[in-house]
Amino acid sequence: MGIGATPSIIYAAICHLKQQEKCSQPSTSWFHKWLKMNLALHMIKTKPIARARITTHIEEDLKTFFTNYQETLDRYGIHRARYIYNIDKSGVRIGCPTGEIIIVPTEVKELYTVSPENRKSLMIIEAICVDGTPPPPPVIICPGEKIMES
Repeated sequence: MGIGATPSIIYAAICHLKQQEKCSQPSTSWFHKWLKMNLALHMIKTKPIARARITTHIEEDLKTFFTNYQETLDRYGIHRARYIYNIDKSGVRIGCPTGEIIIVPTEVKELYTVSPENRKSLMIIEAICVDGTPPPPPVIICPGEKIMES
């Protein structure tokens, strides 16, 4: 289903299994003690990320990007930091869920979950120059037609 194994889901599964065995369900304090004693598991908070960005976390793609970047700098003879700008966007996502606490094997240190794509954003586009010279001013993009009128 694409949802993480939260502590409440795992506890409910244990209670269901105990019920199938005609046994009484364990207390929540027993569950927390069991989780602490089980060294193969631990809790982490997931990090929501857009579905399209999940595939960009492949190591080979990053290596290819930086190889192409270096080739482009060489092709155009760009060897001075004052000619290199980085432009980035950041923003506030409205209606985007935060991460949730899930239980995973101890070798898993972080986990990205897909966030819904049907959300509104207030975007800010900013630029910096590698040599530290003053950047151009940021651009703010707001959703909606009413803003364009005013």
